[in-house]
Amino acid sequence: MKILKIVKLLVFTGALIFVSCSNEATDEITTTENNIELYAKTGSGNQNIVEKINGYNFIYSFNNSKGSIQTSLQVFDSNDVEIYESQYNFDQNLKHYKLEQLDEVLNKANSLGNSLQLADYQNLSSLTNEFIKRITSNYKGNDYESLFESVFFHSSILNVKKRSLEQNSACECTLHPGYLLNKNGFMCQEDFVMQVSEVKTIIENSPSEFSDNESQSLLNFLTNTTEQTFNFKELYSKYVSIEDYNASLENLRNSGSNTQSRCWLGLGSSHGCCGNYDGCCYYVNPICHIHDAMCSDCSPRWFCLSGCVPD
Repeated sequence: MKILKIVKLLVFTGALIFVSCSNEATDEITTTENNIELYAKTGSGNQNIVEKINGYNFIYSFNNSKGSIQTSLQVFDSNDVEIYESQYNFDQNLKHYKLEQLDEVLNKANSLGNSLQLADYQNLSSLTNEFIKRITSNYKGNDYESLFESVFFHSSILNVKKRSLEQNSACECTLHPGYLLNKNGFMCQEDFVMQVSEVKTIIENSPSEFSDNESQSLLNFLTNTTEQTFNFKELYSKYVSIEDYNASLENLRNSGSNTQSRCWLGLGSSHGCCGNYDGCCYYVNPICHIHDAMCSDCSPRWFCLSGCVPD
């Protein structure tokens, strides 16, 4: 049954569960690891982080006032010249606030203009990914999870702009369903890239989990493609059309309806849907299975769920 066969593939993209930051003051934290200098002063929901990555200085400011969050990212080159700045604010108190971020990320990406070249955005995107890995390694616990969530917005803005320039097309982003279910930070399906060989091996090693037609279509694609990688949108579309998925998001945004007719994969409480939650189901069996296989050793930390237990 199609509804019961999607999520074990999808959940393998799970990364972090995000909650609100603590308002409890702490002492200064200073660490140095692999030429990464980290300084943070936290208190009253504020974080100010400075990291040096490959000669570039990242300054990240974060303020959480009862779920109303304001952030800014500045990047300076080795001569202390600012080469990039972005600001991103969001309110976790608003209904469906996660759905609203898709338009905001696209608007921010479109507003970047032409002051930087493709190579600049490729470099900034790579550096920001490293920044995410570093802070999720150095900051542990639920106190920082809203901080982690906020950084993914900045990363996605850069990724959307970079991809737009690479493809010479308008900025586009298909929201990753894992973000709606607190499985990972905000990201576009187009920007989540996987190894063909790894996903193919997972499917072949669990034939009973992937006996449905959609999974077999995915396996045929992975077997015949000459590419070494593919993105999450290509995977997800084997199970449900992107048009149906986007329509379900729009229905949720406009009405919050939980009716079965508007939920192409069933409800969040349906059998075969990973988890048990209100609204439409966005993850189904096979995709959950792939996530479990990918995170069998709970590595890397930023990718697998915070409550992961090896195997």
